[in-house]
Amino acid sequence: MPIPEEILYLTEADVKQTLTVAEAVDLAEKGIQADAAGKVKGDKFY
Repeated sequence: MPIPEEILYLTEADVKQTLTVAEAVDLAEKGIQADAAGKVKGDKFY
């Protein structure tokens, strides 16, 4: 395995801004339900 030229690291602030898979799925479900109820305007991407 070659040695990378760059190293990516995450700060604590970066990690605090991430979502868990469960949180992302929950938000997606809420968005789809809101769209089905006609509460979402504009373009939608699923």
